[in-house]
Amino acid sequence: MWDIKWTEDFDLDFDYDRENRMGLALCDDEDAFAQNITNRLRSVSPDWFYDYKGADLELLLGEANTRDTAKLGIEQIRRVLNYDGLAPDDELYIKPVPVNSETIIFFCFVKNPYDGGRFTFQTEICLSGATNVALVNDYRG
Repeated sequence: MWDIKWTEDFDLDFDYDRENRMGLALCDDEDAFAQNITNRLRSVSPDWFYDYKGADLELLLGEANTRDTAKLGIEQIRRVLNYDGLAPDDELYIKPVPVNSETIIFFCFVKNPYDGGRFTFQTEICLSGATNVALVNDYRG
């Protein structure tokens, strides 16, 4: 699987070829899979990037940091990663961790379909609305 590579700010990424000509950067297999998950976790539905493939974590803003809020976040993440079979339930584990009264970190463990290992994605949401950006880090192992 090949895909166009995106920056963390959702801008097109560029690369240079052997003749020093600039063109679109591409990513393949594992990187495209990880980028697809990252983009879904950071998106809202509908978004310019994906129609109805956003986790919509911004909908949690203003909610209290409770088990119910964490369950809602898990449902939203599961829905978007299950959508079109990207990460089926049996290849996905989501652990919400309340960091303080306003912040939840969702750890998402996803089976790597290319080598059987796993990806770990960390998505942080501040419920007070101080930030509405889901920060996602990709750890492979």
